[in-house]
Amino acid sequence: MIGHMKTDGLLDRNWLKGALGDAMHAVLRGEGHNLRMILAHLRAL
Repeated sequence: MIGHMKTDGLLDRNWLKGALGDAMHAVLRGEGHNLRMILAHLRAL
């Protein structure tokens, strides 16, 4: 999943906030990815 989020989910360094910004960015990208998966599942139902 991490490799997929790096290439397709635009997971990259957050140059404005340093290490804390990188961590927050990764968590938010993960949440966005999970939300897209949930919505796709709901659409299929």
